[in-house]
Amino acid sequence: MAASPLAVLGVGLVSGVGLTAAESCAAIRCGVNNFKVTHFIGGLGDWLVGSAVKLEQPWRGQKKLAKM
Repeated sequence: MAASPLAVLGVGLVSGVGLTAAESCAAIRCGVNNFKVTHFIGGLGDWLVGSAVKLEQPWRGQKKLAKM
């Protein structure tokens, strides 16, 4: 099967260490992370590890997801 050409026109990434793809990738390359043990327990009874995404405004819920 012949491969079709592929063009990447844009990227998007929001993480606990950057609000843009460039910021997040730079932090990841440098080994920076913002992971911490959360107050949530997983299905196997172990504490979950996560990273908060701090946006310009203190949005919550669906609005926060839409902004990310």
